[in-house]
Amino acid sequence: MTFFRTMTIPAAERALIADKLRLALDEIESGAGDYQSVRNAVAFQREALLIGHRRLDRMEGVA
Repeated sequence: MTFFRTMTIPAAERALIADKLRLALDEIESGAGDYQSVRNAVAFQREALLIGHRRLDRMEGVA
């Protein structure tokens, strides 16, 4: 596997992933604690993971 190349994820993309994860954490910490808050947090996490996976695919030449 040639994953460990010198390519890096662009700063804007890293910031977007970090922002989605911060939103998820904020929703868990300060949300109402109900089903909808947890659902929102999971949605933010899912978005961050999808962004990261799309970038990894592009870096590995899959996409």
